[in-house]
Amino acid sequence: MKNANEGDMVVVFWESARVRRQCAVDAFDQAGMAGLIPTVDYADAIRRAAVSAAETYCDPEEPAKYKVYSLPGRSNRVGCEVRRFLKGEKRNDLPFLFSLGAIKQDNGVHRIEMLDCECPNALKYRDKILDTANREWDENCGYVGASDLTQALNKLVRACHGVLLKDTGGVWHLPIDKAKEYLQIGASLAYCGVKLHSIQFNPKVNSELVTHVVDSLIERSTAAFTGIIEHYEELDSRGAKQRSNGRQSRMEEWVEWKATIDHNRQLLGKAFVALSKAGQKAYERIGEEAMSTLA
Repeated sequence: MKNANEGDMVVVFWESARVRRQCAVDAFDQAGMAGLIPTVDYADAIRRAAVSAAETYCDPEEPAKYKVYSLPGRSNRVGCEVRRFLKGEKRNDLPFLFSLGAIKQDNGVHRIEMLDCECPNALKYRDKILDTANREWDENCGYVGASDLTQALNKLVRACHGVLLKDTGGVWHLPIDKAKEYLQIGASLAYCGVKLHSIQFNPKVNSELVTHVVDSLIERSTAAFTGIIEHYEELDSRGAKQRSNGRQSRMEEWVEWKATIDHNRQLLGKAFVALSKAGQKAYERIGEEAMSTLA
């Protein structure tokens, strides 16, 4: 990005890709935001590994359907069992094939082991099944998918008081004084094949884009505050109470949008007052519901 001039604005977008987890974590950690990267879903990883092994070795000649069930968790193990799905006229049959467990070793690395087996092919190809499952496990745990990386980048831009300009395509306005983190992470991710783009422009030259940014900020922040209020009105109509984690989520949403409109106060101009009032009403509604739980 060229040298920032006072009053300049920035539009950002990116081309996401599947990257090594450590690469993504290191890139975000440079900006102190490694926590934005979604954590590994070990239960999902072992299920994917098990299905991949079953498809390759249990029914290699004709496609089959499988049901996968998680096993009770342990501190050092996550596991699942695989059953073949056989549809019947009156009831379905689910014969057991095998179960796998990802066992955490002393060095912290998980390795796949076969816990039980009743499938002849699985017994015959046990070593190959474990090789396949371990490769699949490493792939699932060692990489961040393109959608998960996009999720992390969305959180990054929102944390930097950005506003979404286009529902499809992920085009955002980012305050220029907050672009440093985005550019820093982008420079690191470029080595992993991910392209983060930014376009800096002078609002005096492109007034139509400025209007679009302001309209989007007003529309989305108003929708967020209105959504919070309507949520609690709907709970009241049913005589229901908000769960504590739900209340926390609503409060975090409010804090994020309040910080965004405060940071973009100059850009919003006269609209800032109306948005602040809408935000205050949403805040009071959250507070009212929280106080009602103490009655």
